[in-house]
Amino acid sequence: MLTNSQTRRSLVCVLVMQLCLVFFALPVSAVQQETGTVLGKVTSANGRPLPGAQVSVPGTGRGALANSAGDFLIEKVPLGQHTVKAQMIGYGSVNRTVVISATRVATVTMELSEQAVALDEIIVTGTAGGTQRRALGNVVDRISAASAIQVTPTTNINQLIAARSPGVQVMGGSGTVGGGAPIHIRGVSSMTLDATPLIYIDGVRMDARLTGPAQQGGARQSRLDDVNLDDVESIEIIKGPAAATLYGTEASNGVIQIVTKRGADGPARFDISTRMGTNWLWNPAGRTGWSYAGGFVSGTPLDSVNLYNHECEVGPNGCPFKNGSLGALDLSVHGGTDRVRYYVSGSYDNQVGVVSYNWQKLYTGRSNIDAMLSRSLTAKFNVGYVRRAYRAAQQPDPVDQFGNLVWGGPATLNTKWRGWQDAPPEGSAQVDNEQHVGRTTGSVELRYVPVKWLTN
Repeated sequence: MLTNSQTRRSLVCVLVMQLCLVFFALPVSAVQQETGTVLGKVTSANGRPLPGAQVSVPGTGRGALANSAGDFLIEKVPLGQHTVKAQMIGYGSVNRTVVISATRVATVTMELSEQAVALDEIIVTGTAGGTQRRALGNVVDRISAASAIQVTPTTNINQLIAARSPGVQVMGGSGTVGGGAPIHIRGVSSMTLDATPLIYIDGVRMDARLTGPAQQGGARQSRLDDVNLDDVESIEIIKGPAAATLYGTEASNGVIQIVTKRGADGPARFDISTRMGTNWLWNPAGRTGWSYAGGFVSGTPLDSVNLYNHECEVGPNGCPFKNGSLGALDLSVHGGTDRVRYYVSGSYDNQVGVVSYNWQKLYTGRSNIDAMLSRSLTAKFNVGYVRRAYRAAQQPDPVDQFGNLVWGGPATLNTKWRGWQDAPPEGSAQVDNEQHVGRTTGSVELRYVPVKWLTN
């Protein structure tokens, strides 16, 4: 038999358990009372059900797929006003506003229109103004700089284009400071002629010829490296010989159109960014390896030697490859009113390679202004400036530094060459192989619309 004390303890335990059950049950019932259901149907413009359409309520994490009859059901949607979004491949998305009130059920019908290809999209071309995509008759790819950089951080336009447009090949560069990566569109069509595509900036052609002294070891150039990546809004690529119908026979290798940023309504917004780092050659002694030679020099047998380590020990300047500095500063401001909008930027880039005589200095500036002179007359002013100085690391034969190191050997170890093939490191530094680029591009566009149906 239970004593009085035991009975009282049992009753207390039962009461505590009941209170706990009530306490935990209250939130559940409260949640159930604060949610409702969205019922609906997804159809095409002609009323045909669209099974598999995706329907969601943004901001709630709730969604569903339409069944074979096009019907959908979304449960546990909080009470109040919500936006319901329906989308499907091949159709444009549709948003509808619903209100889940005391009835806890909202019904909606979503009608999607076919939108397989955006044929009426306006693109920028080398001619004044824009044109419709369908009017070109060519394959045009558009790359948004902001969207691409969010996925993969890039430092130049070549990296921005790489692997983002079918048929566009970004050739490998040397990795040295100032070395570029030439671009080919749909391969190389000639053994002797230049395969570089035409480059336009806001409708103004830029000279993209790779002029300058010959380079050894893959130190190729790309004029796209002269453009500040922070100024780029988007890049449009017209591929193949079809581009010649709009740009002439020189465009048989394709066209790259760079569209720069412009101002927007609102107060002035300043953007400042800086980059700092270093260049280095990983494991130079291991990359050089050991050099072997047989025979004797002055009666002394030749032995194997690592020329890089030997140069670090006995060379007048120590190790031939050192850490080089990297530094960049970008400034921009944009804003405007409903009558005048502006974008102004400037940048400075200073890089030094793994050898002190391999360097690059790049200065850029840009000013884009949009002005509404009257209700029927608008104007666009674009000015860009580039100044670039570059000194190559890979020099023409016979004083290429890394080549002299790899092909050297112990036979000349005790001579003035210190084992290097044709010249020691100080010999490479004496060859001044530089390239200087100065470029100013500008354009003025006036658009006059006397009546709605006529544009000049």
